[in-house]
Amino acid sequence: MDGLGLVTLRQWQQHKLRLALTIVGVALGVAVFFAVRSTTLTLVDSLNSTIEKLAGKSTLQIAAGDTGFPIEFLQVARETPGVKFAEPVTETIVETIVPVGEKILVLGLVGLVFIVRHDALLIGVYYDPPQGAPARVSEP
Repeated sequence: MDGLGLVTLRQWQQHKLRLALTIVGVALGVAVFFAVRSTTLTLVDSLNSTIEKLAGKSTLQIAAGDTGFPIEFLQVARETPGVKFAEPVTETIVETIVPVGEKILVLGLVGLVFIVRHDALLIGVYYDPPQGAPARVSEP
């Protein structure tokens, strides 16, 4: 064994509590990282599943960027041969005032609005959109 190994072993023998706390700290940090990652992925999958149950899986996506497009385009999409179902979906990322700068995802389907923070679904409410509102067909 080389000199560094001997010094390391000697330090471990002299400071057993510090060694144990270091190992526990690293293990706890890794466990928390994977728990948060797993929770986030589960939340996103759950939200996607809810959207798919409400609107169905989309095989075609029509998007016009942040500006959206007129609601008349939705009728054109619905009348296109082969399209079984077409509904507008809007998604917007907004920043809160309190706490400052927290980003929230707002998903809107016809009749439903979901507000999602990075760690939780905050609210899902019924909403009756105004007639002629701009629409954006998108997969969340």
